[in-house]
Amino acid sequence: MKYFKLIKLRQVFIVFLLALNQTCYSTTVSLFDGNSLHEWQVNKNDEKLWQVKNGVINGGSLIDKIKHNSFLVSNKSYQNFELTHL
Repeated sequence: MKYFKLIKLRQVFIVFLLALNQTCYSTTVSLFDGNSLHEWQVNKNDEKLWQVKNGVINGGSLIDKIKHNSFLVSNKSYQNFELTHL
């Protein structure tokens, strides 16, 4: 009987460690929904410079000369991150 309790306790501990590892190290957050600029800020009057085409964020113009830099900024704050693409 003690043997089975030890095995069960060991199984619970392993499941706990796996869940902890998944929570601490494997959290992936998507910054872009692939369809819109929802959750992003654009400088006033620069909205026409930023658009989504075929699931990709495009910035700039092939027609008009850009007079100044424009930035796309997330509404959310992040820290200790690694930026990757899928």
